[in-house]
Amino acid sequence: MRRRVLILEDEAMLALVLADIVRSAGLEVVGPARSREEALRLLTVETPTLALVDYCLADGPCDGVCDVLSASGIPFLWLTGFDPAELPPGAESVFRKPIDVEALLLSLRLHATARPLESAGAGDGLAVD
Repeated sequence: MRRRVLILEDEAMLALVLADIVRSAGLEVVGPARSREEALRLLTVETPTLALVDYCLADGPCDGVCDVLSASGIPFLWLTGFDPAELPPGAESVFRKPIDVEALLLSLRLHATARPLESAGAGDGLAVD
């Protein structure tokens, strides 16, 4: 099964850097999505195996998107400038901005080599209200 990573980041340059990091870990990129609306739209047509999530996107905090990810069994990592104590629970890890690229790459490589997930097929999409 292909490992696919959804990137939720509203800063264009950082989204490009994240996409390069994801690819260098041997994973495919979904997105990036700059807003909650765009992320939810992508999730109706794509089923990533992991998401990198900036807590505050162009149209506000992305709690609702993370609720959809969690309900669908898709793990996510926070990428944020916020204090981790201020973030809603549910993320597997928190990477504070500026991001430690080596630590993120290690986390992505571990995801790439983890045992395959049974339910997440590429392109299946999720039911999003």
